[in-house]
Amino acid sequence: MRPQALALLLPLLGVGSPASGEPIDLTGFRPGTPEEAGGIRLAFDLGTRRTGWTNARWSVVRFDAPRDWSASGGLKIRVATAQPRRDAGVYVALLEADGSWYCLPWAVELTRAENEGVARFADFSTADFIAPPKAGPDAKEGWFDENGRFDPGAIVGLAIGCVNPLGVGKVEFTVLGIEPVGAMGAPAPGVAEVKVDGRFLDVNGTATVPAGLFGSFNLPKGHTARYRLAQDRRIFHEGLGGEPSYGDATTHMMIQTIGDRVRPSNRLTHPDWEARNRAFGERFGDAAKAAARGLTTYVEYWNEPYLNWANRNRANFNPAFFDEAGAKEGGEVRIKHDGQVAPHLRWTKDFRVPLWAWCSPQEWRRGRDAAGKVPSTYAPPYKGMEGIYGGKWNPATFPPEGVKDGEKFTARDGARDLELTAFTPWHIHDETQFSYWSGKGMLKFYIEPMLAFGKALKSRHPETVFIAGWGNRPSEDHWAGFTQLYQETIDRGIAIVDGVCDHDYGGDPFKMAANYEFITAYGMAKHRKWLYGFNTETAMGSDPQAYPESEVAKGALADRQKCAWTLAKLVHALAVVPDKARSFAWFGYGGGWFSDSGEGIALDLLANLRGRLLQVESGDPEVFAVAAIDGSDPLNPRPERLGPGPELVVAVLNAGSSEREVRLALRVPAPGPAGEARLRRIVHAGPGGSPAIDEAGVRPGDSGVFVLKLAGREAVTLTVPMRGVPPVDLKQTVQRRQFFAGEFLKAVGPDAPFAARIAVEPGVVAKAGRAWVRIVVERLAEGEGVLVFNGKEIPLPAAVTPENAPWVRDIPLDAALIKADNRVEFRVSDPARAGFALASASLVVESH
Repeated sequence: MRPQALALLLPLLGVGSPASGEPIDLTGFRPGTPEEAGGIRLAFDLGTRRTGWTNARWSVVRFDAPRDWSASGGLKIRVATAQPRRDAGVYVALLEADGSWYCLPWAVELTRAENEGVARFADFSTADFIAPPKAGPDAKEGWFDENGRFDPGAIVGLAIGCVNPLGVGKVEFTVLGIEPVGAMGAPAPGVAEVKVDGRFLDVNGTATVPAGLFGSFNLPKGHTARYRLAQDRRIFHEGLGGEPSYGDATTHMMIQTIGDRVRPSNRLTHPDWEARNRAFGERFGDAAKAAARGLTTYVEYWNEPYLNWANRNRANFNPAFFDEAGAKEGGEVRIKHDGQVAPHLRWTKDFRVPLWAWCSPQEWRRGRDAAGKVPSTYAPPYKGMEGIYGGKWNPATFPPEGVKDGEKFTARDGARDLELTAFTPWHIHDETQFSYWSGKGMLKFYIEPMLAFGKALKSRHPETVFIAGWGNRPSEDHWAGFTQLYQETIDRGIAIVDGVCDHDYGGDPFKMAANYEFITAYGMAKHRKWLYGFNTETAMGSDPQAYPESEVAKGALADRQKCAWTLAKLVHALAVVPDKARSFAWFGYGGGWFSDSGEGIALDLLANLRGRLLQVESGDPEVFAVAAIDGSDPLNPRPERLGPGPELVVAVLNAGSSEREVRLALRVPAPGPAGEARLRRIVHAGPGGSPAIDEAGVRPGDSGVFVLKLAGREAVTLTVPMRGVPPVDLKQTVQRRQFFAGEFLKAVGPDAPFAARIAVEPGVVAKAGRAWVRIVVERLAEGEGVLVFNGKEIPLPAAVTPENAPWVRDIPLDAALIKADNRVEFRVSDPARAGFALASASLVVESH
């Protein structure tokens, strides 16, 4: 992805001479305090309470004329601080002339009294949800960039700040200097060698392309056939009814989702919730047993309980569900129908108490009439759901500012005036909820009915693939999604849970592979069970249900981005986690959602990337490739429009920001090729045109190697027609196996290494060929980390991750180092470094 460092100390960097461009006039930063000795002192109060990951503070300078830094490699930044620390770093953001903000987290550390770093332009990414404030209410500024490419040739603003949700308090430092620099010391990207040797590949039991990654939800009728989508989904909203279904010849993976986000948990609404869920599970299991006929049944338990259960709609916080008679300030909350305590929930009348403010102070209070009636419900119901949420939301009847509890006021309710008395009602809050999404207080309401339903279903039809999860990403808020919600759900449901569901809207396209890698690692190390990832909604656009301020992509230039994002997400996942990811349900249609001229073009480009996997080797960590033989998977027959086949297909993605020359050495297995190779790639109809597919014949060079030029973030496919499907020879099939460390989610620092043991089966050790250590990591600068594998020190590659996005990194090993019992340790290379976040570690070994 991006191997260069986010922040490097200058002695390690090897920075060249300054490029053309004057140093930044620091006195222009606002807010900021000029220092007598030079520099600008910045102070950012990030609060002392845990909050969401978008907690950002910035100081901004805007330029009178655009700065052209296209000849530079980045910005050298020098800062000083009277309070060295490792829990916060300096962020930098740059504003393009078109109004797009790009950001680089941790551009400089604050671990010393004086610190230097270089913010490489190659490492910047869009400042999703953390962009600096606009110059004014009408300013055309934000994080969505229509051309999807950072351009340092026209910069009109620069921001220095800090983003941190952990309650670190006030972060203060003085910026001593900012200036563009030239040569960055790193060599220009060379030739990427990619090899497909014709052998079949088995990755931890997965031998074919997981065709569910070409999936759908809420796409128009006919789109599953049009784009050869193997997965679809339907929701049974109420949560206590539904039946299995199995799609068709194209769409063989039909996911049935039980329950919807806008409905409160039946654990609260039905006193006989357990009996109802058991009976429903038995009915569903019996129906699946009768109807499956050799097909697989997929059940997802609940759609997005992370969202409307606890966001501003607060579906599960209705005081009518709880025993308000026993309410007292800070007191425990009990479910009304059975008296059980709801863990982590508390009563309060004090607006300042909840970690996350779901409403304004004025919306916290109410008015009631002489009969005690309150003409507004407790929170805004989801649209059209007033009957379920207990009435309408009526802010006009709330006490005006200045009216104290016990005082009377007049409110206009439609065509009538109401005489009301102001009061503060009892509110329920979750003491663990620090953002808009569900905290631990929602676990009881999800897990208990899930277990009742799931155990009953599995008792009648054990073959059902049962999928549990919360609908956000486990890595959300730097893995709080996992520690708050997914971890206990997996631990308590492991006997029935086969996979974990998530939804992925926008942001970095490579983060989900890290999520699936982590979930499988946790399942195997903690429970000896391989858990799969089911992404049951995905789109490049951000979800306005989660973030009302989402910037929606529309038009031809947005279609380019949607096409590129889709290709990057798919090819990367198929190359990195084909054994873990099981579905990507491309969502919606029209507006900023799925478009035939955006995502549709990407799916067309990959229309024949199906079938048995072939072994692929890439010598460049930013070039990802996957190869398969279409026509070799009985579950995914080729549609007539593609011809009878079979075809060998190689997809190659350049995930870097600069052009690569890719030398593809391809051996077509027997019975051999049946015609000329075809290269397909994305082209654009002019500067503002939508994406389209260009296809042309291509021949290998004299050495039998295909030479391809790939622009930054570009993906292409190479297709070779074959005379027939090769027979599977297990002796010539590459077996890729993975073994997991038992440690997770460690902050690696000078005094806190990550140490673990990884056991490998003796038979695998004896036949080991290629091998690598795989990590899931955030905020790892180049030269910052070291792996010690069985006593051998190996530098860690950089992972300069965007905010709130983990990545997978592979560290090649000499297979001779591998033993049955392996000790791994991850350290920082310099005690003055801030350290990095390591989510999981494992060992991958290939043999045949």
